[in-house]
Amino acid sequence: MTRTEVESPWGWAVPQRSALATIVGVGAIALLLGRPAAGPAVPPPPGAVSVELNSAPPAVLLALPGLGPSRVDRIVSAREEAPFESLADLERRVKGIGPATIRGIEPWARISEATGTMPPDR
Repeated sequence: MTRTEVESPWGWAVPQRSALATIVGVGAIALLLGRPAAGPAVPPPPGAVSVELNSAPPAVLLALPGLGPSRVDRIVSAREEAPFESLADLERRVKGIGPATIRGIEPWARISEATGTMPPDR
């Protein structure tokens, strides 16, 4: 018997397994290449109020896109230690907040200056 004639315990010979592996690999590459690029965040509707991340209650933070209960808990804990200075500071200090989350909340979130003054809504 040659190598191509030997069947595996699952009943598939080498040529069939090779063809299956090739099809799966090509399909995976096609899926990666065909996925849509991340576009810009959707701007808030006119008249929408932005959320002050250093003072908003947890229920309001939960309304922001991409923030669930555990991320909100981490945001509240981190801001109790020290107020956030920027969205980059939020990303750096809170585990689970990355660039995609920042892009998602950016249109609706703001961080006031350390002086306590509130910037106008966007």
